Amino acid sequence: MSSLPPPLPGHQPGASGATPQHTIVEVVAKRGGFGQALLFLLTLAIVATAFVVGIVFGAIAAIAPQSGQGLPLESTTRAGDDASRIAVVAVEGAINEAASEELERAVTHILADSRFRAVVLRVDSPGGAVSPSDRMWRNVERLKAAGLPVVASYGGVAASGGVYVSCGADMIVCEPTAMTGSVGVIASVLTFGELMEKVGVKPETLIATGSPRKADANDVYRAWDSTDKSVVQGMLDHSYALFVDRVMAGRSSKVADPAKLREALDGRVVTADQAKELGLVDSIGYLDDAIAEAERRASLSAGGATVIRLFEPAPFFGGSLLGASADAPTPSVEARLREAIRLYEHDRSSGRAVDSGTLRELLDDLTTPRLEYRLRF
Repeated sequence: MSSLPPPLPGHQPGASGATPQHTIVEVVAKRGGFGQALLFLLTLAIVATAFVVGIVFGAIAAIAPQSGQGLPLESTTRAGDDASRIAVVAVEGAINEAASEELERAVTHILADSRFRAVVLRVDSPGGAVSPSDRMWRNVERLKAAGLPVVASYGGVAASGGVYVSCGADMIVCEPTAMTGSVGVIASVLTFGELMEKVGVKPETLIATGSPRKADANDVYRAWDSTDKSVVQGMLDHSYALFVDRVMAGRSSKVADPAKLREALDGRVVTADQAKELGLVDSIGYLDDAIAEAERRASLSAGGATVIRLFEPAPFFGGSLLGASADAPTPSVEARLREAIRLYEHDRSSGRAVDSGTLRELLDDLTTPRLEYRLRF
């Protein structure tokens, strides 16, 4: 039989004889000083590690080659005599400033290595901007001036600027399904004259007194007249004449009838067979045929040279490291304009300050005439 503990000193049970109420005290042990110090040091170590990692990644981002900024990398696609190399350099996709810079780096890399004996220019491009196309043509001329044979290999599409870049090659090999030609220049511009009238806006464009022709082909907030169009037309004709000169200089000595070739440089798109008949290309074949031709022109034994493909390093911070893909397509100007208009209307309806700078910048993008050696469907 259990018994209750004795009452506390000075405490007597009530007269009623009720069972006394006892107070229970819970004692909680505090964390020792060593445990607190250990937790503090661990937290400090985590913070310090994150800080150091941030510094290291920032330093690497500053010195690591970004896309279009590093030296070309080499990939051996066929092993052979390493003292006799053939470089395969790609001209793929739209021709723009980045493509021009990549080709220039590749050419500089080739010229700095005496083991390279010939170059195959792999072209699969619908063309692009005028000035980058011309700079790429010049870099191909640098290879020829150094005594290196240059053979162009046309892929699925080698048109307009793709022809411009490669027309000076010693030989052009075209795949049987390729589309080529499209020797010409195109420019598009938007004008907003009628739109301004419909929405009740009357823009005023002021021109300095000493430059009255500054408005020619510049003022897109009115309907263009013949003078405006003639300005752009003159630019187009000049760029086209240069294109024709490049093609004829590179191809005239290789064709039986230069006059027939010249007649075909009117913007038409041709098949591989038609291009061969006109003299735009020399033979029908594939990349390996172009490599074999490069070997022959460099006086190398068939199949004996090492074939090196040159390519640009990928961005260090590409992929998903920062949550974005390096291959993500850049939104078109039209898509950016729609988004800017949406934000503009949202800010205006919500009473917030309207950011018109972005909208103005995108309008400039849409209304600036851009001359292109480009194939369009």
